[in-house]
Amino acid sequence: MKWRMKDTDVFLNSRAFVDTLLIPLIPFSLGGTYKTRVNEGDYAAMLCEELERQLSGRLYLAPPFVYLEGEESTQATRRLIEWTSHACHDGQFKHVFYVTCDVEWKSREDGLSGSLLWLPAIPVESMDPEMKEELLKGQAKPLFQLIFSKWQEQ
Repeated sequence: MKWRMKDTDVFLNSRAFVDTLLIPLIPFSLGGTYKTRVNEGDYAAMLCEELERQLSGRLYLAPPFVYLEGEESTQATRRLIEWTSHACHDGQFKHVFYVTCDVEWKSREDGLSGSLLWLPAIPVESMDPEMKEELLKGQAKPLFQLIFSKWQEQ
């Protein structure tokens, strides 16, 4: 399920089974790293879409958490923690996963209230659709394993 109107009734009717929140971390920059940041954001969003597609009965894909390139890391981390706290305030989500292609989040991982899933971005804009789909499925497999292992820790 996703943060969209079409999924609202499904989410409200199946809340008891949806215990995992997936939050894409998307960098925003119009400066010199514009193309790199757009690629990182696109790739993270595509991976999240694939994870949601495979795990839609138990996982909820939140809208992206957007942060500015150059934003002080403690400020972005604090905003993300507040954002996550707000989303999880009623105990709905027992598991929170953040997906990013920005390696800078690795240094902040310990301060987060969920699990960070980091992968380097692969430029997929010029790939044919079938090749892109296969690549995303392959990249999502180890992420599934990480999510499943967290679920089994309960």
